[in-house]
Amino acid sequence: MDGDPQTRTSKNNAQDDPSLDCECPIIHRVHCYRPDIDGEDHSEHPDSADFLDPPRLYTNDHRGSALRGQHRLPVMQQLQGNSPIRIVRGYNCADYHRTIRQAFGAVPPSLESRLHSKVRPYACTLATPGPLAKPGSEEIVISTGLKTALKDYTTSCKPPMGYWDPLRDLYAPYDYFYHFRHELRDRCAPSLPEPEKQQLFQLLHCIDEIQGANFDKIDRNFACGKVHRDTFSKLFAPNELIVTIEEDHPRAYITKTVNLSSKLDITLSCWTWHFDRSFKKQDATITVPWPSTNPDELQISSLSTFPLRLDKTGLRERLMARGRKFWSCRHQRLVSYNAPFPTIFELHVTNPKYMVDYKTFRQIHPSQLEAPLASEREMSEQGVTMEAEEPPNDTFSILLPATIVGYAFHDKKWRSLHVEHIEDVVWNEEAFSRLVLKSNKKDTIKALVSVHLTSAKNVDFVENKGNGLIMLLHGSPGTGKTLTAESVAEIAKKPLYRVTCGDVGTSAEVVEKYLESVLLLGSLWGCVVLLDEADVFLEERQVTDLARNALVSVFLRVLEYYDGILILTTNRVGTFDEAFKSRVQLAIHYPVLNSEDRYEIWCNFIEAMNEKKVPMLYEELRRKALVMARRRFNGRQIRNCLWTATQVAKYRNEPLGYNHIEQVMDISLEFEDYLERTRGHTDEENAQAQGTRAFDPEVNTVRSYYGYMIVNSAKESLLSQSQLSVAMGGLTRAALAARRNLVGAISPATAPESSISIVSALSENDQRNTGEGRAQHLETIGSKLISPNIDALIHLYYRHFHKFHPLAVPLPHLERLLTMGTTKLNFHPLLAVMRFIGSLYAHSVNSDELKAIATDAILELSSQTPPSPVLAQCYLLQSISLHWCDELDRAQEMMDAAIRVALQLSMNRADFAVGHGEGDPVIEESWRRTWWQIYITDAHYAAIRHAPTFTTNEVEMMTELPCDEEEYESGIIPTPRTLVDFDSREFASDDIVFSSFAYLIGAVRGIASSISRFLATVAKSGDSSSVFEVVDVAIDGWLLALPESKQASLSAGGEIDEHMFQAHMAIHA
Repeated sequence: MDGDPQTRTSKNNAQDDPSLDCECPIIHRVHCYRPDIDGEDHSEHPDSADFLDPPRLYTNDHRGSALRGQHRLPVMQQLQGNSPIRIVRGYNCADYHRTIRQAFGAVPPSLESRLHSKVRPYACTLATPGPLAKPGSEEIVISTGLKTALKDYTTSCKPPMGYWDPLRDLYAPYDYFYHFRHELRDRCAPSLPEPEKQQLFQLLHCIDEIQGANFDKIDRNFACGKVHRDTFSKLFAPNELIVTIEEDHPRAYITKTVNLSSKLDITLSCWTWHFDRSFKKQDATITVPWPSTNPDELQISSLSTFPLRLDKTGLRERLMARGRKFWSCRHQRLVSYNAPFPTIFELHVTNPKYMVDYKTFRQIHPSQLEAPLASEREMSEQGVTMEAEEPPNDTFSILLPATIVGYAFHDKKWRSLHVEHIEDVVWNEEAFSRLVLKSNKKDTIKALVSVHLTSAKNVDFVENKGNGLIMLLHGSPGTGKTLTAESVAEIAKKPLYRVTCGDVGTSAEVVEKYLESVLLLGSLWGCVVLLDEADVFLEERQVTDLARNALVSVFLRVLEYYDGILILTTNRVGTFDEAFKSRVQLAIHYPVLNSEDRYEIWCNFIEAMNEKKVPMLYEELRRKALVMARRRFNGRQIRNCLWTATQVAKYRNEPLGYNHIEQVMDISLEFEDYLERTRGHTDEENAQAQGTRAFDPEVNTVRSYYGYMIVNSAKESLLSQSQLSVAMGGLTRAALAARRNLVGAISPATAPESSISIVSALSENDQRNTGEGRAQHLETIGSKLISPNIDALIHLYYRHFHKFHPLAVPLPHLERLLTMGTTKLNFHPLLAVMRFIGSLYAHSVNSDELKAIATDAILELSSQTPPSPVLAQCYLLQSISLHWCDELDRAQEMMDAAIRVALQLSMNRADFAVGHGEGDPVIEESWRRTWWQIYITDAHYAAIRHAPTFTTNEVEMMTELPCDEEEYESGIIPTPRTLVDFDSREFASDDIVFSSFAYLIGAVRGIASSISRFLATVAKSGDSSSVFEVVDVAIDGWLLALPESKQASLSAGGEIDEHMFQAHMAIHA
């Protein structure tokens, strides 16, 4: 046996092997458990043997040979004394024999049958050396002192380095050393005593020699976001932040231990922060499986749980921000919630408000499973101070929960809110300014609310009584009562707690209990409480209805002790119990919306939708706002109409336009008309008959708005002859008288106060009848006469005159120009002319005085050089007004002056409007309209005088055409069209519809052209018969070229298109 390699190895001196001198020797330990395997013999093998080189079988070895190396260590004590650190790799003898079974030579069949079974293993030998054995295990053996030092350090260090377990962490694959090798070198080693310090450095050096390259490769793969099945166990480290997805939202934990329960599953023992009025640590166990359907390598982000350190999507910052937001909600806080995908069980509301108040939630909904609150001392030991402004640290913020409980004001339910979607409340303070309500009422509401919020409580004879602010809003549906309450909450920056009778109940006991709870929450949270449609609680008590009396009495008692803002709304104020009058500090009536109100509401909604980027034809809708305002819709119906029209447009994949709204309005009005025919009366008439609301004069009055006369009557829808003559805009005194009568029917018996003040000021000086005295008087009271303030006479001008001659800048735009002071134009003389014309519609106003003022103002303006285009407007308007007053010669003088100034300024040229418009499209449009109104009025005067021609007809006209009235009034001016466009409209590829003003210009030009041709033909040949045919053809052509929308000048609602009416009159005259 001496020649046997095993015997030779045992005799070798282990000191002769150079590996004995290495810093961290590797021992190869072979184990043989002597299994009974057919064809093998392990009976003589040692239980274990240590070698300094990897074991194998050699040439001529047989199936009975032991797995061995060449350098055996017979005396372990020698090595242990030389090095405190050693690596022991374990091998299994039987496993190795199985792997090389096919390498042994086969026994001839003739010999195998004659061999004894115990001899047969020795008959199969190796012709060449076998492969080196692969270790089945690897362990690092360290000194007891180093074990103790590592355990002590990892237990007490801050931050912790995870739980050190030598029975686990000193075995391959050395997951603990992979995660903490740098910390052990940089933090732990310097703090250890010298022997253990050097041993730790030696240990880390050994591990680096063994696994350093592999560790670096794993780092690179992890950095690339990839994990391999073989490196899965190293993905998670003890005491590190991990993230798992819970209900589609990330939730962070800190690992305590990491256990590889199988080759496919990792079990993480973790903890995180829990909140239930206080912050407490909460343990959790998370299992991370390796996806069985995936290959050996996958993206880390695809795992259900992954380390936060490997995230590259900004998740850490996202969790920190969410945690800070959670910290801000630890006490009571009003928030806005904008979850992108609410559940099917939630009512979808735009920017709903929630009250986060865990303390109140637990008082209302105590939990039997609720754990005791953490004390301030316990939280302080964890570094948590509830009163601190900022959270303790970033890790704390990351670990805070993803959800918190909040109370939804829109449906009055406690809900779990995802903190990430919580935002600060953005108060819409403009909502109150956009409220369509008289300014004096709005000012009063705002004053009461502001004072209530800033002043101390009232002093009442009974403590805690009468400290609240109670307002009653009453009127027809859809007039803005609920919107007022919502707007009050916005300016008060308080949540709105809305209650309806359906929430409260009907029995006195239930009502009292519910109202007390509502008002308690209202007080705790500082709410504006809205009791919407409060009719059932406020109805007058009766002797025969004790239940009703109890209900009203309870409500009265509860109201008196609420110290916040309480708003009641009702449509049936006529049924109120008189006791409520003394409980209400302010009662405001909301009348039926008139045309002005509806126009403002339409504009507000259109602007709001435009700000929200709703696909829409914005300019078209602004132009049509006046048209839509003619429909007698209330505010809620307007909102519903817009919402429905938006859905129709969305279904058609089109931007919202007037055609969509018109379609919905027609359907809605059809329903309203059907109800009215069925019942025989309107809703307002029914309310009046039942005594729930008073008669509203808006329902049956003739109203005008921005030049549109609207006749609202249940029985009459056609204009009378006198009204028709007024609508024609004629220039005769008869027409003026008819106008006065019509205005008088809807105007106060006396002139507006502002107008009277002007006339009174004019009467203060007897010298006013002379030119010199008048000029001196103008200087002393100039601020009253031509101040930029828009007074009642100017309103009368715009209401009754402007629609017939709409050349001046629209009133809202004029007010902005005068208020902001952004224009260099002097509008004061024009205002004086407007006041004179407005006085023609007012009673008890001396128009002669104002005419003299206007004349002097025009004279003063005419002295300026170069002349202002405003002077042309003054001359023109003064001419028309003088023509009304039968001062025809003076009117013609003014007309000639207007033409002279216009031609001097070249207002007939295309570039004039832009060159003198100060960059304001509305002013540019005003100059275009001025020229064309001069042209039309010049033609009109010529026709009255039977003159064969007129001055402006001989002038080359290149001025662009005016736009539609709706566009002009809205201030949204489209690109103007030209005369060339108009004259070639019959050959255009598209059906272009011009403005009514343009068709009037076309009619006047056509007539003027026919007359010119007539005169030229008669002068040349004396025969006029052919010319009449040409004129007829021209008139027929104008009529045939009219689009359908322009063929009728009187609408079905009784409204006149003034320009088309004048055009038809000119054509048929």
